[in-house]
Amino acid sequence: AVYQGTGRPAVSLPNGASSLPLELIEKLEKFKAIYLWMDDDVKGMDGAEKFYKKLGQERCFLVHSYYKGEKPNPDVKDANDALRNGVNLRRCLSEAEPIPHQQIVTFQELREQILMELSNPKQIAGVQSLTFPSLNDILKGHRKGELTILTGGTGVGKTSIISQLSLDYCQQGVNTLW
Repeated sequence: AVYQGTGRPAVSLPNGASSLPLELIEKLEKFKAIYLWMDDDVKGMDGAEKFYKKLGQERCFLVHSYYKGEKPNPDVKDANDALRNGVNLRRCLSEAEPIPHQQIVTFQELREQILMELSNPKQIAGVQSLTFPSLNDILKGHRKGELTILTGGTGVGKTSIISQLSLDYCQQGVNTLW
């Protein structure tokens, strides 16, 4: 799709965002700039992060399937969808941005991340509780990197709930400590 829409050489990964073949890494060594056009979803962004770590953050640029300052179209998640929906792929490439430092987040990036998470709640859902399905609706499951604090008065059942959740998650292979 990128070559068809821009005339620029492009490489399509055979296994999508999950794999970057070693032989391809060697062939990309000679390039000073590499444009990563992954799916505009959580898995695609996670894949982009893995790839730029392997390829070198300083020479990688992230391309989105929507224009800067515009709201992403939920029907357009990658370059192929963008081409079919009349998105100007050359403009998307020209608006590509360097991969930001992981420890520095701008308000715009935070806003885009929150919008992406709100637009795709199932993609960010964690390990679901089997015994408390209504808790899944509120917390979206047990997600890596999140801290959930359960508070309440004496004798209301905090320990009972945490004990049950720990058993629940352990049965699903999640290590727990409380």
